Amino acid sequence: MLLSSVNPKKTPNKQQHCPICNRYVRYHATYPNYVCAKCTALATDKEGKLIAFYHITQAGTGLQGKYLDTGKFYRSPFCYIKTIKCKAEENEAGIIIRPSTIRKRKPKRIDQSDLPIHSVFPA
Repeated sequence: MLLSSVNPKKTPNKQQHCPICNRYVRYHATYPNYVCAKCTALATDKEGKLIAFYHITQAGTGLQGKYLDTGKFYRSPFCYIKTIKCKAEENEAGIIIRPSTIRKRKPKRIDQSDLPIHSVFPA
């Protein structure tokens, strides 16, 4: 099977935006909702203390957080950016932060017996 000769200049660029500030970020198919670098710098714990995430080893593995003011370890991968709960994760290019998954609620079921009965025919 031959590959079709697709001109890369004519293929549309895929766009991606930061889920916190809506700033344009580089497209990444695996991580469609990662946080931009400016918002990553705003990561805090529950009390509002600034934290940063980094790799533990020089090989670029292991995830660790630390408080920027004291340098103490921050033991959770979860952080808050502009009151939105996020999670730091490792990927092949480094560490990314994404909003933690939000559970979608099921819509409330309406009991049909509680609805008023309206007649469409004139009395």
